[in-house]
Amino acid sequence: DTERVYVQPAKTELRSAPKMDAAVVSQLNRGSALTVLKKEGVWYRVSVNGKEGWISKLFVSANKPVGEAEMSQKLAGDENLSKASRRRASSY
Repeated sequence: DTERVYVQPAKTELRSAPKMDAAVVSQLNRGSALTVLKKEGVWYRVSVNGKEGWISKLFVSANKPVGEAEMSQKLAGDENLSKASRRRASSY
């Protein structure tokens, strides 16, 4: 059973070792799905796009981040947000 985590910041680095000053293996973008291979302290050894490296637990989550585009689509799907914000409580 493989554990997956997702990058939360807009950009972060995959490191060659479990420390912040380790060499950068790859740049990662928000929402990148990573496969956890090993846990060591506050670090995860992960695999992504055929590369392996380390990332701090501070930069990942088990939940996929909700992007601004996804959020606006969900709101637009419900109804126009500006109309909803002007609606009177009595009309609900």
